[in-house]
Amino acid sequence: MIEDAGFVRYENNKFALSVILEIDKKRTVMRMMGKIAEAVIVRRCRDNEEINLKWLRIASRKQIRLDTAQKCEALGTGLESTKRKYPQNYSPSDPQRDIIWLTGNGLRAQMKGSTGIVGMDAGLQVKVSNAGIAYILNDLIESRYEVPIVYFDLNNDFYKVADRLFTYRQQRGLPPLSIEKDFVHAKAIDPEGYEEVCYFVDLIAALVDGRITPDDLINEAEKYPTMRNAVLASAFEGMPSDVHIIH
Repeated sequence: MIEDAGFVRYENNKFALSVILEIDKKRTVMRMMGKIAEAVIVRRCRDNEEINLKWLRIASRKQIRLDTAQKCEALGTGLESTKRKYPQNYSPSDPQRDIIWLTGNGLRAQMKGSTGIVGMDAGLQVKVSNAGIAYILNDLIESRYEVPIVYFDLNNDFYKVADRLFTYRQQRGLPPLSIEKDFVHAKAIDPEGYEEVCYFVDLIAALVDGRITPDDLINEAEKYPTMRNAVLASAFEGMPSDVHIIH
C-alpha cells in the first residue's frame, strides 16, 4: 500500500522515499495521508465485498445489488497500481474523483440518473485532515465536488464540520447537503479502514521529519498483524522475486 500511494519506491535493494517534501511539513504529511486513505479504501474494497458494496453505493448514489457490486473493481485514480494495470484510468491530477469503479466490461460505473447518452462517473473524493473546518468546509459550502466527499477526521471533528456546514448553507439559502450521502464520515462506513489510516499518521510524520527511513516504515508495519498485509501487499509489488528483506 505504501508503494501504491506512490511515495516509497524500491531501488538498489532497499526502499527509498519518492515524494517532494514541502517547506510546510504538516502539509506534506496530510498530502501523503490522502494517498494512503485512497489506497486503504481501494484495498479494503478489493478484499471485502461488503465494504466494496457500501462504498460503491455511496459513490453511485444507487442501491446497487451485491451481485452487481461483485463485478465492479475500485481503482484509485492516483495510485501506482492503476498506472500499471489500467493506465487509461490513471489521472493523479483528477480534480473530482480519487476513487472510481470499473464494471466487468471495463467501463466506469455511473451515478444515479446516468443514461447511455449522458452520464456521470461514480466516484469518491477523499479528504484527510486534523482541521476540517479550515481544510474542507469552504469546498462543502460551495459544492465544489460532484461526487461524495469522504472525510477521515484525524481530530474527530466530522460532526463539528457538519454542524458548521448546515449553518452556513442555511444562512446562504442553499439546500442542505446530506450527511453520509454527500459528506461521508469514513469511520461510520468502515471503522477498521479508518483506524488503519489513523495508524499511519505518526509514522508518516516521522518519515517526513527524517526520524525514520522508508525501510523503518515497512518494518514497523510488519509488527502489527492487522496492518502487515495492507502495507506489504503493495509495497512489494514490482520487487524482483529473488529479493528478500531480512530483519
